[in-house]
Amino acid sequence: MAAGVVSISSRKAHKAHFAAPSSVRRVIMSAPLSKELRAEHGTRSIPIRKDDEVKIVRGTYKGREGRVTTCQRKNFRIFVEGVSRDKGNGATVPIGVNASNVVITKLKLDKDRKNILSRKSTAQKSKSEDVEMKARVREMRSHAKRRFCSGFEHYDEVKMVPAAETGGGGAHDATPPVDQFRVSIPPQLALASSSASAAYVASLDWPAAANMGPLRGGTSERDGGGGGGGGYYASPTLFKSWSRSSSQHPSPLLPANQYRRISIRTPRILSSSGGGGGERARAPLGWVGDFVRLGGARSKRSVAYFAAAVVLFFYFVTGARIWREDKSMRSFMRAGGFGLDYMGRAEEDETTGAQHGGGGEDASTNGGERLPPVPVDGGLSKLCALLPWRKDCAEQLRQTRDPFQGLVYKEDRGHLFYPAVAAPDPPPSFGQPVRRATAADVEHQPHPIHYLIREGKQAWKAKVARQSKTLKEAVAEYERRYWRRPPKGFDHWFEFAKENEFVMIDEFDAMMDKVLPFLAVKPSTLAQRHEMIQFDKDFWIQDKTFTLELKGHGEVTELHGPMKNTNGRAQQMLDLMRKIGKFLPDMNITFTGHDVPWVTMSGETRAKHLVAAREGQVLPDDVSGDFNDDWKYDGWARICPPDSPMRKVASFDKRMASKQIYKPPKQRSFIRDHPKSMDLCYHPENQLLHGFSAWSGPRPGILYPLFVSTSTSLHSDMLISPVDQWDHTIQTDPAWEDKEHNKVVWRGTTTGADLTIDHMRKWMPFTSGSVELPFAPKDEPRVPGPMQTFQARAQALARHWFDFRFLGEAKQCGDPAMCDSFEKDFLWDDWMDPAKQAEYKYVIDVDGNGWSGRFHRLMKSNSMVLKSTIFPEWYQDMIQPWVHYVPIQTDFSDLWTTMAFFAGDNLGQGAHDDLAKEIAMAGKDWAEKHWRWVDMEVYMYRLLLEYARMIHRPDNGLQAMDM
Repeated sequence: MAAGVVSISSRKAHKAHFAAPSSVRRVIMSAPLSKELRAEHGTRSIPIRKDDEVKIVRGTYKGREGRVTTCQRKNFRIFVEGVSRDKGNGATVPIGVNASNVVITKLKLDKDRKNILSRKSTAQKSKSEDVEMKARVREMRSHAKRRFCSGFEHYDEVKMVPAAETGGGGAHDATPPVDQFRVSIPPQLALASSSASAAYVASLDWPAAANMGPLRGGTSERDGGGGGGGGYYASPTLFKSWSRSSSQHPSPLLPANQYRRISIRTPRILSSSGGGGGERARAPLGWVGDFVRLGGARSKRSVAYFAAAVVLFFYFVTGARIWREDKSMRSFMRAGGFGLDYMGRAEEDETTGAQHGGGGEDASTNGGERLPPVPVDGGLSKLCALLPWRKDCAEQLRQTRDPFQGLVYKEDRGHLFYPAVAAPDPPPSFGQPVRRATAADVEHQPHPIHYLIREGKQAWKAKVARQSKTLKEAVAEYERRYWRRPPKGFDHWFEFAKENEFVMIDEFDAMMDKVLPFLAVKPSTLAQRHEMIQFDKDFWIQDKTFTLELKGHGEVTELHGPMKNTNGRAQQMLDLMRKIGKFLPDMNITFTGHDVPWVTMSGETRAKHLVAAREGQVLPDDVSGDFNDDWKYDGWARICPPDSPMRKVASFDKRMASKQIYKPPKQRSFIRDHPKSMDLCYHPENQLLHGFSAWSGPRPGILYPLFVSTSTSLHSDMLISPVDQWDHTIQTDPAWEDKEHNKVVWRGTTTGADLTIDHMRKWMPFTSGSVELPFAPKDEPRVPGPMQTFQARAQALARHWFDFRFLGEAKQCGDPAMCDSFEKDFLWDDWMDPAKQAEYKYVIDVDGNGWSGRFHRLMKSNSMVLKSTIFPEWYQDMIQPWVHYVPIQTDFSDLWTTMAFFAGDNLGQGAHDDLAKEIAMAGKDWAEKHWRWVDMEVYMYRLLLEYARMIHRPDNGLQAMDM
């Protein structure tokens, strides 16, 4: 839980914060600084004060800027100039904002503030220096350890020498088996030492060094040592010694004919006496000894001498190989990450003797034994994870490397634009290789559809995994998302959902976006409005509705209203309610029998409703009933939020007069977030391309509790799960490999196109002439290759990829002359049997007058579904684009590039048939698991619980219907 957040209950949180120490209260009232202030003052945040200038970066008032007028430290709120709401009596009430929701853009600097910033900057600088120094030490230790240990790769003989061979006149020297081992070191190195070398060894964090006991001085008789303490002793930790003499490693610093021996005894020698040394006995302490004897000379710095000798020996004996490895490692680190060699090493030859100049007999004549290869479970992949410098791991590592690392795509309002560009340099990461994109990476980047599919799979997997498993988890998640208790009956809904194996327990954000504004209307006012749409025949929408009446906990259901017998939707809703009606309180539910939504509000009115609902309040009737219309805007523009792009474009009439119907996009893109891409408020360029929105738009109104089968981002009706065509199935559906046509098929009527509008016949976007399209012909299994382009005639590609025809005759075109003109320009066909459509690998689903009822049938087929729509549907939070289907833009500008990726060029090169099949099968599996009849029942059950709360709670007890 975030710092300072102790409970979602405002009372408990206030009590805990008020009793908290000053340090906690200071954090709660702190706000981050802007980038400019952060760079200027060297600190990230500071307690906010009056007269600071801030920008709100999250919440309802996101984007507003102003001066802080008041800081309420008791309530942990600040008030920003201009952030207020109007009461019913005309008074203006300031709205409190949490300090964490703002960024300070200008500080009010006084003497005290300057001192605080100075202290923070000094502390931050000191902290940064400490972090940098610690990182350097870690890097040095890591590098030293690699160098130190790399020498052991070539030496595998362990020599154990009896103590009697080393001489010494002490009592313990007469107890011969004392384990020792011998290290040959030239006298130049034995006498060389430096504090830097000693520090170098001391920083190794070497387990063997950490276990060494105190060393006692002494030399062997072979060196003329004559007496002394009997040599050096260490812990019983196993050490490797060298089977090769220095002559096998020619170096100007290591003469082949000069060396000395160091005898190291195990700590079984607890004391030493006799000889000429006269040293008193000392017990081993577990660390490097306090006396080291080199060549018969004692020194107070003997430990440093010994350490320097060992380090220099290791370094120069294997120096040539280490230098070569350093060069490889530097090249590898420039390449970045798991390129070819994780440690910068080349794979050793099988004949180590030949590689190191020791001949072919070094292992046998010296009595050494080569260690067998380390067995690794899991095959080559795990072996390469341990030894990535192996030659046979290059291909393995190439396949596991992220081809999009170092690249970044521009994303805006649900679209992903390509090609990608090099990402800004990431922050340094000590101990981890950082890969930056090169010019070659940008030039040869993979196709973006690979990225969209991968990201979609990861998002879907994470979404499914995070769903609540218990009622307690579901309640907590509900409160986290919507900042209120679930409605009464939520526990029974959860039990019903679990019993029926409903998967997406928590994914109802789209539903709650429609429900939330209704919670700001008084229940009594909502009941009055409901009476109007049910029974007032003079009301504009009453003749477009039917009402389902639940009584006696679902035992008695009735249908009434003008459209109860107009089409089959009234009976469909009755069937859908039979099973869940018994769990619901008595209520009347009014639906529209039409294909389209009806309820709208102005952007300003909607914002007021959302603010009040989130604060758990209701609006006065004069506010909730205010149309708040402004005729200087088109209807669609007035319905959109005040800061949306739709408010900034010219009116519909002006655009039509100037023939500014459609402008091709400046940069190609694919849809990343499908619901965002459907929002006409943020995509005004699509308004004139869709028959539903190709007019100035309806005028804003007020909220009415109406349930609809389809909705848009501009409407405020409550969206149900429609049953139209849900039971339609395909009797014969060939497997993917057996489908006859590698094309996209579509058959449909002109409903929804509104051909009475002149530009719908003349100025719609189309493709002609020669086209240049991106595709990916050099992709390998699991390894995307570089994206390339090809050119072809649009007409030839259209015949190769598309089978699109209108059915029957032109409709909704006004007069017969217009219909005849339209029929001459397009291809027409008779009705196509679904079994015939199933012969195509690709099918596309588009809107009609409203949503498409064919989508369920298409998703249950073995074909890959492409979908273009502006109508978000009830399942939008429970499906994943690029995993279960492929989203297509309203102007179809990405349809050509999508087919170029999946079907290849006009010769079939660069096709990704396997990925298309994978999406088709995933979509079919989704429809079978997430779009069952019971899934629609679960959705409607949850929706009607929210509806029951908004209409059954009293005006003076708004939490009465909470769980």
